[in-house]
Amino acid sequence: MRIDVAPPDAWGKLSETYRANLSQALQDPNLNVSVFTSVAHAITEITRGLAQLYAHKKTIAIVSSVDPAFEPIAVAFSQDEFQVKMITPEQAKDSSMWTALADELLFVLASEDDPITGKITDLSALNETLKTKRVFRLLVSHEAHNWKPVTRPEPFAVKILSLSETRALMIAGERCKIQPQVSPALSWAPSAGTQLESNSNSATQIASELQNLREPLSETDSKERIQKFERTLPQGFAAYFKDDASRLFDRSVIVSANFDGTAVIEELSTTLQVPLTTIGKEGQLETTSACRWESPRFQDWLLARGETETSIRGLVVIDEALVNDALKTHLETAAAKIDRLQKGN
Repeated sequence: MRIDVAPPDAWGKLSETYRANLSQALQDPNLNVSVFTSVAHAITEITRGLAQLYAHKKTIAIVSSVDPAFEPIAVAFSQDEFQVKMITPEQAKDSSMWTALADELLFVLASEDDPITGKITDLSALNETLKTKRVFRLLVSHEAHNWKPVTRPEPFAVKILSLSETRALMIAGERCKIQPQVSPALSWAPSAGTQLESNSNSATQIASELQNLREPLSETDSKERIQKFERTLPQGFAAYFKDDASRLFDRSVIVSANFDGTAVIEELSTTLQVPLTTIGKEGQLETTSACRWESPRFQDWLLARGETETSIRGLVVIDEALVNDALKTHLETAAAKIDRLQKGN
């Protein structure tokens, strides 16, 4: 039999375990920390909580075209008769725009890095202009937090960190005092290597999960290897980024002009003996091809931000650990085999 009742205080206890671990690492006993199941879950709970606390403010801003998790927030708040300002990443660089909007905004929702390509969004104008204003800044980090120190947020700042496919962490300033509606009712059963029980094993696992927040990774070596690889790609492949692009160097991003990205990563998977993982899970090879995602709607947000159908079909993302001097040869071998198959040879 199964007792269909969620353990009381499970969410609070798990959040406290994360808070205690981070507080010790950052030497700050008063961190405001909560745990969620995903980025989408986190931003839904946080934005709804803020809307309830500050019911007199009816305008929000979203830096769009970076994160597909933001669209449901825009739709939901529009349905609740909020004014939703959709800001492009380019517009977000304009300090004067944020100054003009500051007095009416409840919050700004933005993503520091692209969840697929690792492109860094320039949010310096947003942060500088609004840091002294009573506007909540909800900044999502998919991977960027692993490569820079995490510090105590300012009073109206909220950092949302994606830790895994089943964990996201909120580290917020003291003015963000939300009461999530759904999180306390969830069972929070052990998942993704994190146990709920209060024992040394769970504390050790959480400490491991937060390792990069305490000791950020260095991209010096990976940057050199990735740039070298992307400058010498085989014929038919092109680098997604220009050399001076602001990006994470935990992945190489390339585009195949002739082949579907799914075919490319399947051949690389065989050649490199690296298994393809389920979409959304930690892996070393990925693509935006519709053949891989099996959902035409997945491409909507990519097309909306200016990606072409060709680049979406042929985009390939390769983990930096696989980038070495031999990868070019492996890519040439994969391309040659796909070409033969396409020609029926």
